[in-house]
Amino acid sequence: IKKQILQIPLPDDQYIREQTPKTNIYLHHTAGSSNPFEVVNWWSSNAERVATHFIIAGPPPGGVTQWRDGQICQCYSAMYWGWHLGLKSSEMPKGSKTSTIINSNAVAIEICNWGFLSKNKKGQYINYANGIVPEDQVVQLDTYRGSKYWHKYTDAQLASTKTLLQYLGDRWNIPIGFKGMEIFDIDPRAFKCEPGVYSHVSVRRDKTDCSPQ
Repeated sequence: IKKQILQIPLPDDQYIREQTPKTNIYLHHTAGSSNPFEVVNWWSSNAERVATHFIIAGPPPGGVTQWRDGQICQCYSAMYWGWHLGLKSSEMPKGSKTSTIINSNAVAIEICNWGFLSKNKKGQYINYANGIVPEDQVVQLDTYRGSKYWHKYTDAQLASTKTLLQYLGDRWNIPIGFKGMEIFDIDPRAFKCEPGVYSHVSVRRDKTDCSPQ
């Protein structure tokens, strides 16, 4: 898998260069375009060290060859960590591990995806930035976190996410079996760093990544 990974390195000051044990994997989506380079440029443009280790790219626009749909991109070594969860101690359940431990003990993956969508008067699907999302890129779910229309994760993205999860699970001895639909809501296991795979919504009520597609 290492040969398949596209390296898009972040500046050293955009993550914490401290080696930490890894017990969990967190899935996010970017709430943005299919372009992984735009994600890295955004992270690099501010002082906050919120970046994830990996990005799963979306379908490139016509003529673009810098990446492919489902391309696994790496921004920094999984030995290190970043503040990818945005936890506030005042909103964490009693008995939780500290925010530092929860963030630093996790490998984080971003999937390039717009997230929740709405319909305009013309019946078009619109992302939160008022961009039109083609109907064949839309999935309808039972209402989830206030929305029933979502930008669809592509087959290539899902396949690459599976491959990356298997690789990271083997590398860090993290169980990657599905922990149930509980990971798509506040999950007490995540706050205690019970080993496994979680989603950003497992620890944040105000987030929508990832959708349960």
